[in-house]
Formats: sequence, structure tokens, C-alpha cells
Amino acid sequence: MSGYISIGAVFANAWRILRRRFVVLLLLNLLQSMGLALLLLWRNIFTLLILASGAGSQPRLWMANENLRYGVPILGASLFLLASIGMMLATRQHSPPVKPPYWLTLFKRFLPASTAVALCFGVITLVFYGWVRIIDQISAGFYTRSAMAGATLATLALLIALSSIAFVILPASVLETGGPLRAIRRSFFLTGHQRWRIAAIILILIVGLLLTFIAASRVVPLIAASLGVVSFALAPISISVVYAGFLLILTLVIASAYHQMVLLKDGITAEGVRRVFE
Repeated sequence: MSGYISIGAVFANAWRILRRRFVVLLLLNLLQSMGLALLLLWRNIFTLLILASGAGSQPRLWMANENLRYGVPILGASLFLLASIGMMLATRQHSPPVKPPYWLTLFKRFLPASTAVALCFGVITLVFYGWVRIIDQISAGFYTRSAMAGATLATLALLIALSSIAFVILPASVLETGGPLRAIRRSFFLTGHQRWRIAAIILILIVGLLLTFIAASRVVPLIAASLGVVSFALAPISISVVYAGFLLILTLVIASAYHQMVLLKDGITAEGVRRVFE
């Protein structure tokens, strides 16, 4: 069976999944957001721990330095991936009491899923690092500043292309059996002939994130000020809610696209794929 995914159906199915498993997905999304916060803010957390250890307490300072410098981002990444895997399992179209049970599958698929995501994230990070180096060279005067726009657009196009290829690696590594390399090949196969549509989905998500971020950081404080509500924590809280909501939507959209691609490519549901490859 062949065909193209429907962008409207992807978002509609994501909404149906959210309504069907709202409580579980919301709890997992909170854990997902907590893991992302630890991963992104670990330097701030590490600095606070150093300050809290006290200048005259060298053993405590050493412990914070050695044990927590890398422990905080590793913990954040682990929580983020564990919650994302749990959300993917929760998006299964049917959840009969099959073996292995949910929690056993969650931890069983953690290593292959995290390895597959790490491999793809490593490639994307190298592309982003190359863009940063180019911008540094432009800022230092080695290239003209007019090249900055070209380099940025080329890097953005490459990142979107790589993201469209790796779009369903996480659900492929969670909802199917096999190792990380098989999940990467599976994502490459499923996204074949669909990448322009996936790129459009990614752009829709990016535009939605930017608009929501502007609304959270600018519009919400203005409305609160007009109502007489003054709070220094309002903007950070609203921005955190935006990020959490975006993570939830992104995860559900990826899962919805995966289920639709499997049905188009294989003619069976994701549950059927698991039974076929077991």
C-alpha cells in the first residue's frame, strides 16, 4: 500500500490521542518538561550548588564539582527520554493487557531508543555546531556579514531535511522491536516520499511555537498588567507552559505521523508491526 500522509489528519489524530489519554499524557509531559529543564539549565543548577556549598567547604565543593557537573544533564536527558518513551507507548491505538506489560516495555526499550535518538541528535548537533563556527568566522571579519543570512538559511534547510528523515525514529524504536540502527533504517523507510509533508509539519510546529512564545512573553504580561496583576514570575511561568505544551504537541504529532505512515507503507497498524517483527 502506498500514498501520502495527510497533514490535517496528523494533527487531528494527535488531538484524538490527547483526549483519549489526557491524564497519563499530561503527567508524562510534566516529567518530560522537568527532564528538559534539568538538561538545559544544568549550568545554572551547578552554579547554585557551588554557591550553596560554601567557599570554606572544600570537600563539599569537590563533591558538587565531580558528582553533579555531569550528573544533572545526564539525569535530565534520562528523564526526558523516559517520559517521551512512555508517551509513545501511551499513543498505541489499542492497549490490551498484553505481555510484556507497559512498565516493563518502557524500561526495555529505553536503551535502544536513547541510543537511536543520541545518534541522530549527534549528527544534528554537528550541523548546528558548524553553523555556529561559520557565524563566529563572519563575526571575526573573515567573511562578509551578507553571508550570514545564506549560511543560516542553508543550515536551517539542512536541519529540516535531517529532521524529516529522522522524524519517526523515536516511535520506531519504542513501538517496534530491534536495535537503534534498525529504528534509523525504519524511519528512513517510513519517511520516504513523505519528507516534503513532514517538512511542512515541522515548519507549522516552528511557526506555532514562535507565535505562542511571543504571546506568552509579551501579550500575557501586558494583559496581566492591564488587570492589575503584577508578578515577576508570570513571564517565566507562561514561557515554561509554552515549552511544555510544545513538547506535548510535538510528541503526539510524531506519534500520529508514525501510525499513519505505518498504515500507508505496511497496510497494518503499529500493533501489527510489533507482532510481525517479534
